[in-house]
Amino acid sequence: MAEREVSALLQTWWRRAEPDCLFVRSPSSGGWQTPKAREGFQAGSDIMTTALRFPFGVEVKRREGWCWKNVTAGMPSPVWAWWRQSQMAAAEMHKQPMLWFRKNREQWRVMVPESNVLARAGFMTVARAVATGDQLDLKESVVQTWNPVDLLRVNVGIHPIVLDAALMLACDPACFL
Repeated sequence: MAEREVSALLQTWWRRAEPDCLFVRSPSSGGWQTPKAREGFQAGSDIMTTALRFPFGVEVKRREGWCWKNVTAGMPSPVWAWWRQSQMAAAEMHKQPMLWFRKNREQWRVMVPESNVLARAGFMTVARAVATGDQLDLKESVVQTWNPVDLLRVNVGIHPIVLDAALMLACDPACFL
């Protein structure tokens, strides 16, 4: 259910860059026997797409039992295991990791590599807001950043940043190309 929800959000958003693209939930990932098969079908993560320029492998987690306070403090949390899983799945597909996560009845948060947001979007890209037509700076959508020392207690792999999904989706997808 969560994968379908995120697929629909991503499809609506990314169609601003590639109008005919489709995003769907990957069929039972256990059915993809080998990394080579997953890579060939671009099925290494929870979401598959026909978008040729979409740079991410997407993992989706809607779970209870984790504490946002632990994540922001760089303490042990299931979120860090999900982030590492996202990195491994994206690497199989030669893409950047993107983790969508939330608890029930909370907003979606999106974890992406900090270097992706800083280098590619530059935090200087002004994007069109979906509902109001106002201008949004991508940095307004940042929920959490860490300096490397904050994350010494947890093995995060690629240094992440967390975005508010609704505000990220209000940005032009070209910010991430």
